[in-house]
Amino acid sequence: MTESAKENIKEVVAREKAFHEKVFKEAYHRQAIFNFQLPRVWLDKAKNPSPIPLDYWEYAFHLLGNLQGKKVVEVGCGDGWITTCLASAGANVFAIDISLNGCILTREKLKAYRLSPGLIAVMDAHSTAFKSSSFDAVFVAGVLHHLNISQISNEIHRILKNGGIVVCYEPLKYGQVMWAIRKIYLYLNGLKEYNWTEDEEALGEKDFDPFKNIFRTTYIRRFNFIAKTNRLRKRFGLLAYFLRWTDYLLLSLFPFFKRYCTCIVCRFEK
Repeated sequence: MTESAKENIKEVVAREKAFHEKVFKEAYHRQAIFNFQLPRVWLDKAKNPSPIPLDYWEYAFHLLGNLQGKKVVEVGCGDGWITTCLASAGANVFAIDISLNGCILTREKLKAYRLSPGLIAVMDAHSTAFKSSSFDAVFVAGVLHHLNISQISNEIHRILKNGGIVVCYEPLKYGQVMWAIRKIYLYLNGLKEYNWTEDEEALGEKDFDPFKNIFRTTYIRRFNFIAKTNRLRKRFGLLAYFLRWTDYLLLSLFPFFKRYCTCIVCRFEK
């Protein structure tokens, strides 16, 4: 990697860090009111995820397999809700984030559930302090689109054991049709766009080539054609299940619709 590329990564990391320090500081005060508790359904599904590809988050946990006793790195632990799910499923979690406030919030969530991580640390995922070939799995939940994928793919490959896996899910770029539908949906429901940072950008499938090029096996599945369930009040309610089953059937019968999906789940094995 050139010196200019390294400097660019440092600048991006600095901007992302400043943005997320503020976000997680505010989140800490909101979540403290509820004693850092998660809806029970998240923990239950992390422990026993369905093998049917309906919800991208649940299916990502299915692709991780049995986590009992496994050493798992979570890249970008954020406010710690996924860290808590991983730990409750039996993983020995090493959670890293560029935000100190995010790490503090992660610690409080784990403490609320009396769970002990392997590590919670402020660390740049592009260049970690972990030893080579030391982890069974790496989980990256909606973080790759903030990072330099060529650099992070090499770093993840380095720290994984032979046979180790990396599982991730990421937002995909919207086409013009889906973007128009999204805008109409948000307007009709009185919702706002997510607060994006200046450096993050949704991905295309080609953006995962750095992983495909160095990992032994690749599995990719697209989600969220019409099942935009993130904004529903009940993520696992009846309406959400109806939309996900409709998605599953439509995408199985008409693969053409996959080009309009807005989420991707990937599993790469070293």
